Amino acid sequence: MEVIYQPVWSYCSSDSCSPSHRCQTGFTEKGYRCVAKDSAGENDNTTECPSSWNPFEGSCYKLYTEGKDWITSKAFCENNDAQLVKIESAEENDFIKSQYLTGNVVYWIGLTDAENEGTWKWSDGSALTGYINWHFNEPNDMGGEDCVQIVLGTHSKIYNAGWNDATCSISLGFICEK
Repeated sequence: MEVIYQPVWSYCSSDSCSPSHRCQTGFTEKGYRCVAKDSAGENDNTTECPSSWNPFEGSCYKLYTEGKDWITSKAFCENNDAQLVKIESAEENDFIKSQYLTGNVVYWIGLTDAENEGTWKWSDGSALTGYINWHFNEPNDMGGEDCVQIVLGTHSKIYNAGWNDATCSISLGFICEK
């Protein structure tokens, strides 16, 4: 798989990559990357991932179950050349659910409104646009909740890989993406 990294101040736009590549944002100090598409023009699904990471649509994912607060989880992912997971489609959310969500579980994802209440951004600084999967009555900022978790189980009502805003200091497992 061919990958071309761009500087951190660069973000994806309609002309970021050549037509034979697709743009992915949020790769820490490397900015965005252009990932080669296969000969049919589809995303390359033959992603080579490090051992214990799972591939999906050109990215690699890993679950860490040891509890950390959101800020520490974000830093941990960045120190491993990754980011807290940025979920951009129903297919990606379903992949996360099928790979990591079993039983009653809650993990950090890379979404926060800590800078400006109600303005949700991914940990790479990009705005939340397009796909969303908030659980019923979320986000609600109950008690100053500025970070987002993905939830499966019966914590009050049935959560089906829905997103919930939570207090950033809670110690949870987390999912990194690179």
